[in-house]
Amino acid sequence: MFSSFDDVPLAAASVAQVHGCVLRDGREAVIKVQRPGIARRMLVDLRAAYVGAKMLQIFEFFRIANTPAIIRDLYNATMTELNAAVEADRQDRFRSNIGTFGDNRYVTVPEVYWNWCGPRVICMERLKGTPLDRVVPGEAGFDTALLVRRGVKVWIEAVLLHGPFHGDVHAGNLWHLDDGRVALLDFGIVGELPEQWRTVLRELFRSALLDGDFSSVASSIRELGVSEDLHVDDAEVGRQVAETFAPLLGRDLSELRLSALIGALVSLGRRWNTTSPEELVLFGKQVGYFERYATALAPGWVLGRDPFVFRNVFPEEVAIRIAESGVSLPD
Repeated sequence: MFSSFDDVPLAAASVAQVHGCVLRDGREAVIKVQRPGIARRMLVDLRAAYVGAKMLQIFEFFRIANTPAIIRDLYNATMTELNAAVEADRQDRFRSNIGTFGDNRYVTVPEVYWNWCGPRVICMERLKGTPLDRVVPGEAGFDTALLVRRGVKVWIEAVLLHGPFHGDVHAGNLWHLDDGRVALLDFGIVGELPEQWRTVLRELFRSALLDGDFSSVASSIRELGVSEDLHVDDAEVGRQVAETFAPLLGRDLSELRLSALIGALVSLGRRWNTTSPEELVLFGKQVGYFERYATALAPGWVLGRDPFVFRNVFPEEVAIRIAESGVSLPD
């Protein structure tokens, strides 16, 4: 099947390992091979974690944070990760969505080579580069802040517009390629928000980016049923949302801490006497990863107020802002 195959893996993780190879037609590729018997071992660990999460419900923080639901999400993600066909399909879809608006040419995802895939094997294009946490600012003369902004832009568009988004953007899965592009790798964990939650997040970012008025978020939150028993009007709900999220979304991402974001969600849940939405917790986890990159590569950059990141999410509003400011956006 191959003209060459490297027995020594390029990378290894808990569920699978990756080997370099060359196809018969000369294309360089990598193959992600699932470890034998890993499914059973993962299930045993997840069951133990779920029992522990249930026991932690006696503490208010873990009750409001809804720890059993987080373990259930991890279970669903793990079952998906163990299904090579689903992972390959999601990777293929994410790759296609990148170019939906005709831009993002500096961001990519490896092409899936379907004829060499199997039930526990994924074959894909080989990309060469450096994990983002190993990039040294100023070393090669490129704009490291722009690398982070481009990667976040594609990820935000996936979260808010397309649906499936990369759910594990640690540095091993986010690379600066030798040709200057940013690449997202390994789609074993992929999240997808229901449309109602996407609406809530869009309204949150719209308020942070444009006018700071979070009252418009209230109606979308009520539609979720999260605050349906609250005896306050939309203006008050909006004020509470602004009080919680405005300081987080409107600051330098290098100053944002995942613990602060999760703490804010728990605080909002306590105020409304409800569990914090699982989807926002998953979202916050990925923002925590981007925070690490911003600290080193994009100090001073404010995610919630960068029109470049939201150019395709709020096209009309961003176009007006750019016209008024006279500042052009990067490619």
